[in-house]
Amino acid sequence: MAKKEERKLVRVVAVKLVNNTGQSLKYGYNYKIYSGNEEIEVLSATRTTSYIRQSVPSYLLYLALTPAKLTFTSGYKQSSFPLGFILGPGLAGINMAISGTANKNLRTELENNTIIDKEIKPGETFYGLIGIYDNHFMPLTIKISN
Repeated sequence: MAKKEERKLVRVVAVKLVNNTGQSLKYGYNYKIYSGNEEIEVLSATRTTSYIRQSVPSYLLYLALTPAKLTFTSGYKQSSFPLGFILGPGLAGINMAISGTANKNLRTELENNTIIDKEIKPGETFYGLIGIYDNHFMPLTIKISN
């Protein structure tokens, strides 16, 4: 998924927010996140996942291995075993299941740890994940508005 992040110019960033103010903080209402001097948009879990998820149907290409045969020669006698009937569908099915599970886990992780609509009470520390457009590794800062 890291390669997709680079190609799609999207980053998943782990954040730690400590509320040292006397007010509750809610993203977009009384604080915003900046990269340098530019405000950044925090992407929803759905949008982030759609950019960097693994393509499940692409693993169907393993089915091209289905006609493959393993041939044994013993003297003048030849015998073959249809290895492709096991290998092609097996690899396709296993990889599709793994990538589908990885996509689901990524989305669940992003949804459970998002800062969107999360109220951070005074003195509370919040750990989460955010999806942002690539900021070329500029430090992220928070600006609080009253």
